[in-house]
Amino acid sequence: MQIDITKLGYRWVGQYSPTATYKENDIVYKDSGAYKVNADGTLTEFALGQSDVTTKGHLLTGGDSIGGVNSQILHSKLNSGIEFRHTDERNGTYVKRLMNDGINSSHRGAPYGSGYYTPMAIMSDGTVRVWGQRNNDGRAGVGVSANNINTYRPMQVCFPKGVVIEQVYGNVNCRVAVDSTGQSWGWGHYDGHGTSAVSNSFIPKKHSDTLPELASEKIVDVITSYLWYGVGHTLLLTESGKVYGYGVNNYGQLGDSTTSNVYTIKRIGAELGKIIRMFSQGSTYGWTILQTENKDIYTSGNHGGYGLNPQGTEFQKVSLLNGVGSPVKDIISNLHDFHGAGTSYYGSLVTIHENGNAYVFSNGFYSSNTWGSQGYNGMNLVVSDPFDTNVKELITMNGGYPNALSLRNDGTIWHRGLHYGTSPTGGASTTWNQFTDYNSNAITNVIKIFMSGGHYTHHMSALTQDGLLYCWGNTQNGGDGIGVANTNDPSTGLRPVKIPEKIIDYAVYGYGSSGTGYFSVFALSETNTLYAFGYNTYYAVNDYNGYKSSPKRVVF
Repeated sequence: MQIDITKLGYRWVGQYSPTATYKENDIVYKDSGAYKVNADGTLTEFALGQSDVTTKGHLLTGGDSIGGVNSQILHSKLNSGIEFRHTDERNGTYVKRLMNDGINSSHRGAPYGSGYYTPMAIMSDGTVRVWGQRNNDGRAGVGVSANNINTYRPMQVCFPKGVVIEQVYGNVNCRVAVDSTGQSWGWGHYDGHGTSAVSNSFIPKKHSDTLPELASEKIVDVITSYLWYGVGHTLLLTESGKVYGYGVNNYGQLGDSTTSNVYTIKRIGAELGKIIRMFSQGSTYGWTILQTENKDIYTSGNHGGYGLNPQGTEFQKVSLLNGVGSPVKDIISNLHDFHGAGTSYYGSLVTIHENGNAYVFSNGFYSSNTWGSQGYNGMNLVVSDPFDTNVKELITMNGGYPNALSLRNDGTIWHRGLHYGTSPTGGASTTWNQFTDYNSNAITNVIKIFMSGGHYTHHMSALTQDGLLYCWGNTQNGGDGIGVANTNDPSTGLRPVKIPEKIIDYAVYGYGSSGTGYFSVFALSETNTLYAFGYNTYYAVNDYNGYKSSPKRVVF
């Protein structure tokens, strides 16, 4: 069936109901497709295939869409058929990439997912869409102040016309984007352009407009840390090995010899030479680690010891971590939420070395191995006593029930420690135990893991090369994506999220506190379709009707 563009008499009226009254040529949504209502009330398929759409789009006026928004455009979607989009959105755009989800990189544990409850997605045309919680700190980047206004309909972030965004990073209330030319943009609270703590930006601003020397640099990595009491510091690494930073500096975490907050972006660590990696953390404390091209490690700020001494407001060399005969390739800390009764006693820091060995440093307050997740090292690295071996990624989490999640180089995932709903043994274990699925088969070919939470609650997840996504742990609000909230018991094996497509990437947003956790999960399929499930109080899962235990397609 070819659509006659000269006939704009169709009227989009949303979800079909057998009890509703319709007019001829009304267009309804039924059984995952669009149908035209005939004069006798019967339904005829309406433009269900790619071949049915020969032009950019056809305006269907009136009524409400599935998402409750008036007026949409019917248009083609690559080889996936057709769909309805809002009239002010560009024809044919689809999700290309998710927001970088986690502090330090896209695969770290964090108390907050990178966006808290304000997700972002990068579209195929280089624009960025945002939805969920908006606040007066400007985190949404849509040009206006909006205090606690929740929006389920994605809006376009206000970049200048023609800017193509490749990556977006963020913490709770600060965002950084990198465009196709390698230039960085900041907005929200502590955006790198200000002169005081109250200088929130409601639209993205190019950092090189504030610091001209950045115009000749290309940004290759960004870190946006977060402090428990609000905001944090941001680091940018350039292709030439320079580091630029701004934000909270109360512990000297920016290494500029002061404890004064830095509101305007500036270069830091110039005296160290070429930098190849950055590691950073907020929590109640704040600190930064830089690795030079010869693999030396330098630190500034307050990290509570953890084998990283010395501490201070200037970058100082750390010799301990390179004493194992294999350079450090990664550093991960669970000091995300160093707040609340008892939580400080379970903090730890993990170093992963190029030989695959991982070492854990406890903070000295609680250095025993009672819970199985602290290792045996205390604050002293014992070369012969690695916490784990053959490690690709390893995440530990603090709180009343500390635990660790390990991704091995062979693509398997393992757990040790204690936390309700997270251990494959169903309880505490001081040894590593492998995760299996509900058929008792080992979960293999894992390419990404994530752990979010703090105190007494954690949400864990893993994505396989085959496109299966597993979510477990704190799932009270549908965070396992299997259709029924809070039923995912790893002791009986994990069940994959109920999405009928291969998943190529995912992100976790939300917050974990003492005994509670509120997590939203976003999964991007190989057809560039974005699905969401879990916590939804702030409309983060693209709906306004409670949490979603079954994945729901995000409507753009």
